[in-house]
Amino acid sequence: KKAEYGKVIEGLKTGTAGITAINDTKALEELDQLGKKWAAMEKTLDEAMENGDALNAAMLEIQATTYPMVEKFNSVVKGFAELKDPAYSRNIDFSGQLRMKTVNTAYLMERYARTSYELDKVSESLIKTQSDIDTTISGLLNGSVELGLRSVPNREIAEKLRDAEDLWVKRKGLVVAAMKAKDAFAVRVHDLSAVHTPGMVATGEELSKLLALSGRGSAFKGIMIMAVAVLVSMGVAVFFMWSTNAHLLKPIMRV
Repeated sequence: KKAEYGKVIEGLKTGTAGITAINDTKALEELDQLGKKWAAMEKTLDEAMENGDALNAAMLEIQATTYPMVEKFNSVVKGFAELKDPAYSRNIDFSGQLRMKTVNTAYLMERYARTSYELDKVSESLIKTQSDIDTTISGLLNGSVELGLRSVPNREIAEKLRDAEDLWVKRKGLVVAAMKAKDAFAVRVHDLSAVHTPGMVATGEELSKLLALSGRGSAFKGIMIMAVAVLVSMGVAVFFMWSTNAHLLKPIMRV
């Protein structure tokens, strides 16, 4: 679709089998502005699609690591429980909480990716939850007076914790990447809807008026050119809506 819009603009300059080339100076200047606006919008569209794809990829990986992460923490809980030592009861409780916080991270990230509503609060909750997980894993491994946790008592549980921590580090990186992609996507979507699309439509309308004033000799072809100019601006808006849906909403719906 993007290539077609570029061809239409070029066709208005050079002429095609069905459309007479524009030769009015003012109309050509306006068409040149339309081409520049389209080039800027096309660049933003490409960036928005790249950001949407990056967000989609990160979200799918977050989804794929959620239950393996939970299973690793289950293994840690089991390791502490098998000690049958009341002194490690808080270690068991905190290990169990890590499972809940892992799932909560996925839920919060999905909220962050899906909507622009209360993103500050969601971001704050995400950061806090991830910080809590970091602190808890460290406390389980090394002990923590603040959390009331005893250091890991044997190599087997330590290895399980280290294994869980390795996956957690990867997962944290995915969350950071997903948030960055969503933020960048949101900026591009705003630019497309608030800057580029209105600019293209306004320039297309102005071009149509100039063509109407200069189209004395070949009324039919002039009307055709006018229609194409309007279709360019309308097509841009349609493409923008498709892009937003295809590169963010649909991929996230699969998560």
